[in-house]
Amino acid sequence: MERPASSRNDIKDVDKGEGTELTAVNSLGIGQVTMTSESFQPSSSGEVPKPDRTDLDTAIKEAVNHRRLNPRQIQLAAIAGSIETEIITLFPLDGAPIRLAARMIDPAVGVAAGWNYFFAMTSYVIFEATVINTVINYWSYDESPAILISVSLFFFFAINVYRADLFGEVEFWLALGKVLLALGLMFYTLVTMLGGNPLHDRFGFRYWRDPGVWAGTSPSSRLESFVNAVNVAGFCMGGPEYISMIAGESNDPRRTVPRAFRTIVMRLLVFFIGGCLCVGILVPYDDQTLTGGSTTYAGASPYVISMQRLKIPVLPSIVTGALLTSIVSAGNAFTFNASRSLHALALEGQAPKFLRRLNKNGVPYMAVIVVMLLSCLAYLALGSGSAQVLRWILNFSTAAAMFN
Repeated sequence: MERPASSRNDIKDVDKGEGTELTAVNSLGIGQVTMTSESFQPSSSGEVPKPDRTDLDTAIKEAVNHRRLNPRQIQLAAIAGSIETEIITLFPLDGAPIRLAARMIDPAVGVAAGWNYFFAMTSYVIFEATVINTVINYWSYDESPAILISVSLFFFFAINVYRADLFGEVEFWLALGKVLLALGLMFYTLVTMLGGNPLHDRFGFRYWRDPGVWAGTSPSSRLESFVNAVNVAGFCMGGPEYISMIAGESNDPRRTVPRAFRTIVMRLLVFFIGGCLCVGILVPYDDQTLTGGSTTYAGASPYVISMQRLKIPVLPSIVTGALLTSIVSAGNAFTFNASRSLHALALEGQAPKFLRRLNKNGVPYMAVIVVMLLSCLAYLALGSGSAQVLRWILNFSTAAAMFN
């Protein structure tokens, strides 16, 4: 079965007669993989040889945006990522998950997955710009949400619009802070559950017994609680294409990306599963502050709740400050992802052509601008309240992530 013309094959027949040569479709200017006809000259037997790996490497390297992300930046960014097929290491293109969906399955799949992924990533940007207002309420911040939303969006724009290596460097240090925070909170959980706290309360797994691990008093209510938990977990672990998206701008994807992928499963076990266990140990599911009984969002972090309950001074403020850097890191990464996915759609002819434009540093600046304009939906928090907007975005982005 022939592939549809709209799938933008990388090579096509020029002449159906004897001595057929293969040449590149008009893709050089828009980031497609291009191979010269010399690489495909038929032999005397009429067979067309496969291109050398060196030729393929060179073609892919020249076919994408400026590769400015180094192995150190890729490794730290991958900690916050998830699992993606290692076919990315063979074709580390810009917007690889989207463009490979069209190439490997069907162009229609590429369109659906690409736009769905773009809207999901943009909704994550909106979420991070909004949630920062709720976290900072710990310090009794009572100004207009528009101030911090504006500051957040400006920061995301400034980091992503100029150069990819600037994004990579900022994300490296923010991701490093995120990793240290996660490990520190796990250590905190271990120490306090064994009695290392001002109250000398050796609570251990107390909350697993009372009120227990399942919310609800009947099978149906427990099932509802489980479904709600799956929804939140889907939001937290959504966007596994993150590491694959930045592979297109790695300066050595054939070596860097496989290394990052090989540690993904262990990172998921440590940071996601380990974090869930810590939260369940520290706070019961029916805690009034955790479930919205408080008029502020100060208790949204179960770690902060436990620190306040155990009368631990200073540490709650430190953790809240670290959480803010984690939010900024996530918003920064989602802005990168959303802009690159929109750019990839434009390269495939599935989004307006002006989104293909790159600045002198290889950044799709028009796509970044569009993402920032759509992210202004975060200002909905001014009318409906941050908590309500966060619920809308969480439900939408989770559905989009699970669809992909």
